[in-house]
Amino acid sequence: MKEDRVTKTVRFVKLVILALFITVYNTFTIRADDADDEGKNPHVWKGRVTSVAVFKNGLGFFTRQGKVDLREGWCITKQVPPAAFGTLAIYSENPEHLVDIVGAGPGEIVEFNDEDAPANLKYKRQRLEAIRHLKVQLSYRHKGADRTAAGTLVSVGPEFVVLETENNSFAVPVKGIFKMQVLELPLRIHVEGDDQATPKQTELGMAYLRKGITWIPEYTVKILDDANAELTLRGTLVNEAEDLIHCDVNFVVGVPHFLHTNYMAPIAVGQVIRTIGSAVAPAAIRTQIANRAAIARNGIRADQFSGYGVVDQPVPPDDGNLKNAVGNLPQMGGAAGTDYTVYTKKDVTLR
Repeated sequence: MKEDRVTKTVRFVKLVILALFITVYNTFTIRADDADDEGKNPHVWKGRVTSVAVFKNGLGFFTRQGKVDLREGWCITKQVPPAAFGTLAIYSENPEHLVDIVGAGPGEIVEFNDEDAPANLKYKRQRLEAIRHLKVQLSYRHKGADRTAAGTLVSVGPEFVVLETENNSFAVPVKGIFKMQVLELPLRIHVEGDDQATPKQTELGMAYLRKGITWIPEYTVKILDDANAELTLRGTLVNEAEDLIHCDVNFVVGVPHFLHTNYMAPIAVGQVIRTIGSAVAPAAIRTQIANRAAIARNGIRADQFSGYGVVDQPVPPDDGNLKNAVGNLPQMGGAAGTDYTVYTKKDVTLR
């Protein structure tokens, strides 16, 4: 009797494994989309998170997408994610368009001095019209004195532009404006067409790896009969990174190793320093922080590969053999092909 019970138990375990299936449970709160902080300005890219791959070690690989109008090939955005070093990519979904310049700083600055930009009234109005509904700072000359005014640009007239703040409105003479700076939109992106023509619209994508999101697996076994059982995986998603609105969430089973996750991308580092500096730094050094933050780095890591046995073995240029090109990398059909299983939950909203 004892031997029969052992045999039956082993057979039962095998059946459990063969009957494995996965179910993901979730409870989500659905709310209206965030208010549009930049009004209806078509040149501000407002990419939405469309997909995220969630790892159990607290990392997520996010993908954002969104259409935007271009002004002479340029658009701006305030979305600078705290991406891990080397993982921030900005690209165009249109195969005929190429993102060739990405700039970061305290905000786009234009000087109407016939060198940076023409100083005539027609061009000034065009540039000012392109930044309507955005927060800007204007430098202008009025009654023999240089002045500045900052606020949301709500109107561009023949002679005056109107800036609004929470408490006041300012009418600034267009003729006297010699400098403008766009505030709170630190990222500038330029797109070029394959035919050298400047596109007027494109769909941008942004991909990056960041911390702040994880999922926790929980397994339960339901015994169906003497020979069968049902194994269920319940995944609990913990999101402290950013809003997910109608997003595809990919739960990755298996934890990969990423070498640079403790270091942020230089663009993200500069933005963090400027944000903190503008909030807590003494007024005397805020300007220096704003101007020099873009050169900040994560430290010199010349020895970061020294302990990992990196081997430089380039593929001979005359050999088109795919096997030689990939070397010993694991293939999807090999033993390591199923190390990272992915389960997808579509159309998730979780803030």
